[in-house]
Amino acid sequence: MALVSVGFRREIEPPALWFYVYDEDIPFACVHSPSMKSAWNAPKGKSSLQFEVYYSKEMPLAYSDDELQEKVLQSMEHMGLASREDVEVIDVHHVKYANVIFYQGMEQHRDRILRYLASKDIHSCGRFGKWDYLWSNQSFLSGVDAAKQLGEER
Repeated sequence: MALVSVGFRREIEPPALWFYVYDEDIPFACVHSPSMKSAWNAPKGKSSLQFEVYYSKEMPLAYSDDELQEKVLQSMEHMGLASREDVEVIDVHHVKYANVIFYQGMEQHRDRILRYLASKDIHSCGRFGKWDYLWSNQSFLSGVDAAKQLGEER
């Protein structure tokens, strides 16, 4: 996954803290506003957005980092999120292991692995541990559940 982080020289108002984009002409699928989450995530009077661009070995990224920055800026403007003149800083960061990748039939493989881990008294939790698309609160709660289970067993 590529994370394209954009810092703005003014406060912008995104439609939500997180939102998804379902358009094949736009390179990012998810947008997050760190500055909306907390005032400590951007200097006073400024704001930020982070754009998630997914790719894999099977679906390689079609752009260089410079091209990706430009494509994100064009799409951001097209969507009416902000103007490129508002941008103070932009950065591209690649995350090698980012999201669970689903494929047809993966459930049987996942379930087999989870049964094996359980047989070895390994309590798997979180998005990657459950090999499931869990929201942040669900990931946290799966950790709480695993800790409770461990406590009960001890």
